[in-house]
Amino acid sequence: MSLLRLMRRVSLHTARSSVFKQLLCQGDNDASSCVRIQDVKAPVFKALLHYLYTDRLPNGIDKSLPSFESFDQQLLLAADTYAIDERLKFICEEKLCNKLSVDTVASTFHLAEKCKCDRLNTACLKFAAKPENLIAVMQMYSKISQGSEQHNTAGLSGLPELLNKLAHAFVPS
Repeated sequence: MSLLRLMRRVSLHTARSSVFKQLLCQGDNDASSCVRIQDVKAPVFKALLHYLYTDRLPNGIDKSLPSFESFDQQLLLAADTYAIDERLKFICEEKLCNKLSVDTVASTFHLAEKCKCDRLNTACLKFAAKPENLIAVMQMYSKISQGSEQHNTAGLSGLPELLNKLAHAFVPS
C-alpha cells in the first residue's frame, strides 16, 4: 500500500502504534520495500492513517461496506488490531453505542467482546435486553434459520454469545 511507504519515511517517534512501529522497523528500511496490510479494507486504513497523522477522523465515510460490517466496526477492529491509542477505540465505541439496531447488535456485541470494549459490551446487552429489541432479534434469527428470509448471517455472528450473556444476567444461578 503506497500510504505505508510514506509512513516508513516518517520518524518512528511519531508512530502511535506499537504494531506499526514493529512493522516499520523490520527489514532493511529501504524506501523501496513495502509492508502489506491485507486484513483492513482500504477506506478503513486510510481513515486510520488520517487519524494517526491528524488526531481526528476524516469527514466522509465509505458507504461500500455491507450493513453488517459498518465502517465504525471495521475501524474499531483495526484500532484494536494495530494497537492504536485508546482514544480512537473510545470514539468508535461511542459511535457504535449511539447507532445500535436490531440488525447490528449481535455483530457489535461480538466485536465488543473481541476488542474488550466493556462500555460497548454493556450498551449491547442493555439494548438487547429491551423486550421489543430481543423479540425483533429473535424473529429475524428465526426467519433466517428457517430460510424464509434472505439476509447475510454474518450480522448475527455474535447472537449465541449475546443470548448466553443475557440469560446469565437474568436467570439466577
